[in-house]
Amino acid sequence: MLDIVLFIAVVLVFIAVAAATWFVRQKWQSVETTNQHLEQQVRILIKSNVGIGSRVNELEVRLEKINYQQEDLAERTDEDVSISHAAKLVELGADIDEVMRSCSLSRGEAEFLLTMRHAKDQN
Repeated sequence: MLDIVLFIAVVLVFIAVAAATWFVRQKWQSVETTNQHLEQQVRILIKSNVGIGSRVNELEVRLEKINYQQEDLAERTDEDVSISHAAKLVELGADIDEVMRSCSLSRGEAEFLLTMRHAKDQN
């Protein structure tokens, strides 16, 4: 009778170990599948990050170029306003010193405007 109880106990332990092994294998496969999925997502994120980094660099270069163009345009606009103002002063009969002082022009620039005005008056 003890042999039968011992045999049943060994069979039950064997069944329990087999069930536990099967359960662990199932969990391990699930973990492996999850791990592979996560690795794939990491690879995708890395590729996206590289693409985004490249795009950010491109945008920084474009922004720098736009800023340079904007500064250049602002400088030209200030110069254009100054020259326009000087031309208007010349048209109103201002002398060379007044044009130079009011518009921050060099003597050569002011003389050029006066010469242009006189040439226009002669035509």
